[in-house]
Amino acid sequence: MKFVNTMFQNYYSQESLIDLLCKPETLLVLPLDTSCIPGKPGAIGTGLDSLGEPGIHEVWALSGAKIHRGQSGRCQWSQCDKVVAAAIWLDAVQCQDLKSATEQAYSELLELIVRLGYPHPLRFWNYIADINNGDGDQEAYKQFCAGRLRAFTDQGMVAGQFPAASALGHHRQGAVIYVLAGQEPATHHYNTMQVNAYDYPRQYGASSPSFSRATSIRFGAKLCYFLSGTASIVGHESTCLDSLQGQVRTTVDNLKHLLSQDGVRTLNLQTMKVYLRYADDYSQTQQLLESYFPGIAKLFVLSDICRSELLVEIECYCGE
Repeated sequence: MKFVNTMFQNYYSQESLIDLLCKPETLLVLPLDTSCIPGKPGAIGTGLDSLGEPGIHEVWALSGAKIHRGQSGRCQWSQCDKVVAAAIWLDAVQCQDLKSATEQAYSELLELIVRLGYPHPLRFWNYIADINNGDGDQEAYKQFCAGRLRAFTDQGMVAGQFPAASALGHHRQGAVIYVLAGQEPATHHYNTMQVNAYDYPRQYGASSPSFSRATSIRFGAKLCYFLSGTASIVGHESTCLDSLQGQVRTTVDNLKHLLSQDGVRTLNLQTMKVYLRYADDYSQTQQLLESYFPGIAKLFVLSDICRSELLVEIECYCGE
């Protein structure tokens, strides 16, 4: 991998997991098509299955960094002088009480990053088995949201401090939560085309989703911009319910709005991670996104979206 005028890199590779972890700049690797269980420190098994090319790994790396890895309690972590990545897994039994398990897992992660000297969360990912299972407030996603908000509140965090995030479902067992955190406060960004997630009305659960639409952080002279998982939502309502093409177009509109904000419009869009509910939608979605964002590295995975009516969700990373 060639680093192009930036410190932080997100990229997709078919190199072996061992080879990637041996590279001095590798912060963490997400191997696809694996179970959602702990492995080697620095490798995060998510339970997600890839679409398209087989044997793809997602990699986060920092040029010139010296990475240290370890484990504290249930959490695995990788750190350098700028940032830490930490992960915690929940097994199938713990997920039976997802609200309490999420609260405890988030509390452990938040306490860990403070203890390691990186008290400011930049970006969370949450991958949960059967995320749409359950009715009303008992739906798995709503229970997860309730546990996450309680942990944030217990740590003294308020809505304007919630970082970027994604929460998706996989088809294995268990759950994983992982975070990137830094030593300095980040800036959180909002999309005027959408209601802030934490201000959603009651119909979306007793506890609204606790995340911002994007988060940026400057490491020295270099700006990094993390776009949350973004879907076909305008205001707070899902749109284009019967049209994959319409949902992709609306999602792209939301992404382009975030990419056009002051201070970030000159950044390089490096990667897009595309979550699809149905594998049969892969080819059409790939063609559509290539027409909107030609030449940008794209990773496609099979995943349930947090709202059962949504077919696609996309997250992005940009950097200088």
